[in-house]
Amino acid sequence: MAMIDERTAIAARNNALLCAAVVRAQGRENRFADGFWHSLGRSLPFYPSVVTLSPTISPMLIDALMALPAGASVKDSFGTLNLSAQGFRKLFDARWLWRPATNPSKTHIGEVIRSPEGLAVWCRAWGDQGPDIFSANLLQDPKMFFSAVPDGDAIKAGFIVNRGPGQVAGISNLFGPDGGRDALTAAVSRFGDSDLVGYEGDGDQIEMYLSAGFEPLGTLAIYLKE
Repeated sequence: MAMIDERTAIAARNNALLCAAVVRAQGRENRFADGFWHSLGRSLPFYPSVVTLSPTISPMLIDALMALPAGASVKDSFGTLNLSAQGFRKLFDARWLWRPATNPSKTHIGEVIRSPEGLAVWCRAWGDQGPDIFSANLLQDPKMFFSAVPDGDAIKAGFIVNRGPGQVAGISNLFGPDGGRDALTAAVSRFGDSDLVGYEGDGDQIEMYLSAGFEPLGTLAIYLKE
Protein backbone atom coordinates (compact mmCIF):
# COMPACT_ATOMS: atom_id res chain seq x y z
CA MET A 1 0.00 0.00 0.00
CA ALA A 2 1.32 3.46 -0.88
CA MET A 3 2.35 5.72 1.97
CA ILE A 4 -0.48 7.99 3.15
CA ASP A 5 0.20 11.72 3.37
CA GLU A 6 -0.34 12.77 6.99
CA ARG A 7 -2.42 15.69 5.73
CA THR A 8 -4.93 13.25 4.22
CA ALA A 9 -5.41 11.68 7.65
CA ILE A 10 -5.89 15.17 9.15
CA ALA A 11 -8.41 16.01 6.41
CA ALA A 12 -10.35 12.80 7.07
CA ARG A 13 -10.58 13.49 10.81
CA ASN A 14 -11.61 17.09 10.19
CA ASN A 15 -14.41 15.87 7.92
CA ALA A 16 -15.50 13.27 10.46
CA LEU A 17 -15.67 16.00 13.11
CA LEU A 18 -17.91 18.03 10.79
CA CYS A 19 -20.23 15.06 10.31
CA ALA A 20 -20.25 14.41 14.06
CA ALA A 21 -21.18 18.04 14.80
CA VAL A 22 -24.05 18.08 12.29
CA VAL A 23 -25.43 14.75 13.53
CA ARG A 24 -24.99 15.64 17.20
CA ALA A 25 -26.81 18.97 16.72
CA GLN A 26 -29.81 16.94 15.52
CA GLY A 27 -29.74 14.93 18.74
CA ARG A 28 -28.55 11.77 17.00
CA GLU A 29 -26.06 9.38 18.50
CA ASN A 30 -22.65 8.98 16.88
CA ARG A 31 -19.28 7.50 17.83
CA PHE A 32 -15.60 7.46 17.00
CA ALA A 33 -14.40 3.86 16.92
CA ASP A 34 -11.34 1.89 15.82
CA GLY A 35 -10.30 3.63 12.60
CA PHE A 36 -13.67 5.21 11.71
CA TRP A 37 -16.51 7.48 12.76
CA HIS A 38 -20.11 6.37 12.42
CA SER A 39 -23.60 7.69 12.94
CA LEU A 40 -26.08 5.41 14.65
CA GLY A 41 -29.61 5.12 13.32
CA ARG A 42 -31.03 6.76 10.23
CA SER A 43 -28.50 8.93 8.39
CA LEU A 44 -29.03 12.56 7.42
CA PRO A 45 -29.44 13.52 3.74
CA PHE A 46 -26.11 14.34 2.07
CA TYR A 47 -24.15 12.98 5.05
CA PRO A 48 -22.40 9.60 5.30
CA SER A 49 -23.13 7.07 8.00
CA VAL A 50 -19.44 6.15 8.17
CA VAL A 51 -16.21 8.10 7.59
CA THR A 52 -13.04 6.01 7.64
CA LEU A 53 -10.02 7.31 9.56
CA SER A 54 -7.63 4.54 8.54
CA PRO A 55 -6.66 3.18 5.10
CA THR A 56 -7.25 -0.39 6.29
CA ILE A 57 -10.46 -2.17 7.25
CA SER A 58 -10.88 -3.56 10.77
CA PRO A 59 -13.26 -6.25 12.07
CA MET A 60 -15.13 -3.53 13.97
CA LEU A 61 -15.60 -1.53 10.78
CA ILE A 62 -16.85 -4.61 8.92
CA ASP A 63 -19.44 -5.17 11.65
CA ALA A 64 -20.56 -1.53 11.43
CA LEU A 65 -20.81 -1.70 7.63
CA MET A 66 -22.85 -4.89 7.70
CA ALA A 67 -25.27 -3.30 10.19
CA LEU A 68 -26.00 -0.29 7.95
CA PRO A 69 -29.36 -0.22 6.17
CA ALA A 70 -29.78 -0.01 2.41
CA GLY A 71 -29.29 3.54 1.19
CA ALA A 72 -26.61 4.40 3.75
CA SER A 73 -23.38 5.87 2.42
CA VAL A 74 -19.74 5.49 3.44
CA LYS A 75 -16.82 7.85 2.87
CA ASP A 76 -13.65 5.84 2.26
CA SER A 77 -11.32 8.70 3.14
CA PHE A 78 -8.20 7.11 1.64
CA GLY A 79 -9.69 5.48 -1.46
CA THR A 80 -8.14 2.16 -0.45
CA LEU A 81 -11.13 -0.07 0.31
CA ASN A 82 -13.22 -2.38 -1.83
CA LEU A 83 -16.60 -2.61 -0.11
CA SER A 84 -18.41 -4.72 -2.70
CA ALA A 85 -18.24 -7.77 -0.40
CA GLN A 86 -20.17 -5.78 2.22
CA GLY A 87 -22.90 -4.91 -0.31
CA PHE A 88 -21.74 -1.45 -1.36
CA ARG A 89 -21.46 0.18 -4.78
CA LYS A 90 -18.96 2.95 -5.44
CA LEU A 91 -20.69 6.19 -6.44
CA PHE A 92 -17.69 8.34 -7.27
CA ASP A 93 -14.08 9.19 -6.49
CA ALA A 94 -12.90 12.59 -5.29
CA ARG A 95 -9.70 14.29 -4.21
CA TRP A 96 -8.67 16.03 -1.01
CA LEU A 97 -7.36 19.57 -1.51
CA TRP A 98 -5.08 21.43 0.91
CA ARG A 99 -4.01 25.07 1.18
CA PRO A 100 -1.22 25.92 3.64
CA ALA A 101 -1.87 28.76 6.05
CA THR A 102 -0.81 32.22 4.90
CA ASN A 103 -0.60 35.62 6.56
CA PRO A 104 -4.03 36.81 7.75
CA SER A 105 -5.96 38.87 5.23
CA LYS A 106 -6.52 42.50 6.21
CA THR A 107 -9.99 42.44 4.65
CA HIS A 108 -12.63 39.74 5.02
CA ILE A 109 -15.13 39.01 2.27
CA GLY A 110 -18.63 38.06 3.36
CA GLU A 111 -20.01 37.52 6.83
CA VAL A 112 -20.53 34.78 9.40
CA ILE A 113 -24.13 33.83 10.16
CA ARG A 114 -25.02 34.45 13.81
CA SER A 115 -28.78 33.98 14.12
CA PRO A 116 -31.29 31.16 13.51
CA GLU A 117 -33.10 33.43 11.07
CA GLY A 118 -29.89 34.04 9.15
CA LEU A 119 -29.17 30.31 9.11
CA ALA A 120 -32.61 29.65 7.64
CA VAL A 121 -31.88 32.12 4.83
CA TRP A 122 -28.47 30.50 4.29
CA CYS A 123 -30.03 27.03 4.09
CA ARG A 124 -32.55 28.15 1.48
CA ALA A 125 -29.79 29.74 -0.59
CA TRP A 126 -27.75 26.53 -0.33
CA GLY A 127 -30.76 24.54 -1.53
CA ASP A 128 -32.17 22.84 1.56
CA GLN A 129 -35.86 22.93 0.75
CA GLY A 130 -36.79 19.84 2.73
CA PRO A 131 -36.45 18.89 6.39
CA ASP A 132 -33.76 20.95 8.08
CA ILE A 133 -30.32 19.33 7.96
CA PHE A 134 -28.49 22.05 9.86
CA SER A 135 -29.90 22.65 13.32
CA ALA A 136 -29.64 26.12 14.82
CA ASN A 137 -27.79 24.39 17.66
CA LEU A 138 -24.75 24.47 15.38
CA LEU A 139 -24.56 28.24 15.82
CA GLN A 140 -23.50 27.59 19.43
CA ASP A 141 -20.60 25.40 18.34
CA PRO A 142 -17.42 27.54 18.50
CA LYS A 143 -15.77 25.42 15.80
CA MET A 144 -18.55 25.74 13.21
CA PHE A 145 -18.98 28.75 10.91
CA PHE A 146 -21.77 29.25 8.36
CA SER A 147 -20.58 32.03 6.07
CA ALA A 148 -22.30 34.00 3.34
CA VAL A 149 -21.44 36.42 0.56
CA PRO A 150 -24.43 38.81 0.50
CA ASP A 151 -26.05 40.36 -2.54
CA GLY A 152 -28.30 43.05 -1.15
CA ASP A 153 -30.77 41.31 1.13
CA ALA A 154 -30.11 37.94 -0.50
CA ILE A 155 -27.20 35.51 -0.26
CA LYS A 156 -25.16 35.13 -3.43
CA ALA A 157 -22.75 32.46 -2.23
CA GLY A 158 -21.82 30.60 0.92
CA PHE A 159 -19.89 27.83 2.61
CA ILE A 160 -19.29 26.08 5.93
CA VAL A 161 -15.98 26.02 7.77
CA ASN A 162 -15.31 23.71 10.70
CA ARG A 163 -12.14 23.97 12.71
CA GLY A 164 -10.61 20.59 13.40
CA PRO A 165 -7.37 19.35 14.94
CA GLY A 166 -4.51 21.82 15.16
CA GLN A 167 -4.92 24.88 12.99
CA VAL A 168 -6.88 23.12 10.23
CA ALA A 169 -10.16 24.48 8.91
CA GLY A 170 -12.35 22.37 6.64
CA ILE A 171 -14.38 23.93 3.81
CA SER A 172 -17.65 22.28 2.79
CA ASN A 173 -21.07 23.00 1.26
CA LEU A 174 -19.62 25.56 -1.13
CA PHE A 175 -22.26 27.17 -3.34
CA GLY A 176 -22.79 30.16 -5.58
CA PRO A 177 -22.26 31.28 -9.19
CA ASP A 178 -19.35 29.95 -11.22
CA GLY A 179 -19.12 26.82 -9.10
CA GLY A 180 -18.87 28.77 -5.85
CA ARG A 181 -15.79 30.78 -6.81
CA ASP A 182 -16.92 33.81 -4.76
CA ALA A 183 -17.49 31.55 -1.77
CA LEU A 184 -14.02 30.00 -2.05
CA THR A 185 -12.45 33.46 -2.32
CA ALA A 186 -14.35 34.49 0.81
CA ALA A 187 -13.25 31.36 2.66
CA VAL A 188 -9.60 32.02 1.87
CA SER A 189 -9.87 35.69 2.87
CA ARG A 190 -11.51 34.95 6.23
CA PHE A 191 -9.95 31.64 7.23
CA GLY A 192 -6.72 31.51 5.19
CA ASP A 193 -4.57 32.04 8.28
CA SER A 194 -5.35 28.36 8.99
CA ASP A 195 -4.47 25.37 6.85
CA LEU A 196 -7.57 24.87 4.68
CA VAL A 197 -8.84 21.52 3.45
CA GLY A 198 -11.75 20.40 1.31
CA TYR A 199 -12.56 17.80 -1.30
CA GLU A 200 -14.06 17.81 -4.77
CA GLY A 201 -14.87 15.20 -7.41
CA ASP A 202 -15.50 17.46 -10.39
CA GLY A 203 -12.49 18.41 -12.51
CA ASP A 204 -13.56 22.03 -12.95
CA GLN A 205 -14.08 22.40 -9.21
CA ILE A 206 -10.67 20.93 -8.52
CA GLU A 207 -9.10 23.42 -10.94
CA MET A 208 -10.89 26.24 -9.13
CA TYR A 209 -9.32 25.16 -5.84
CA LEU A 210 -5.89 24.83 -7.44
CA SER A 211 -6.14 28.36 -8.83
CA ALA A 212 -6.89 29.56 -5.26
CA GLY A 213 -3.63 28.13 -3.95
CA PHE A 214 -4.74 24.63 -2.97
CA GLU A 215 -2.72 21.53 -3.80
CA PRO A 216 -4.08 18.03 -4.43
CA LEU A 217 -3.66 15.29 -1.84
CA GLY A 218 -4.92 11.69 -1.95
CA THR A 219 -8.19 10.37 -3.27
CA LEU A 220 -11.35 9.36 -1.43
CA ALA A 221 -14.39 7.37 -2.51
CA ILE A 222 -18.09 7.44 -1.67
CA TYR A 223 -19.98 4.15 -1.46
CA LEU A 224 -23.72 3.44 -1.28
CA LYS A 225 -25.17 0.34 0.38
CA GLU A 226 -27.60 -1.43 -1.94
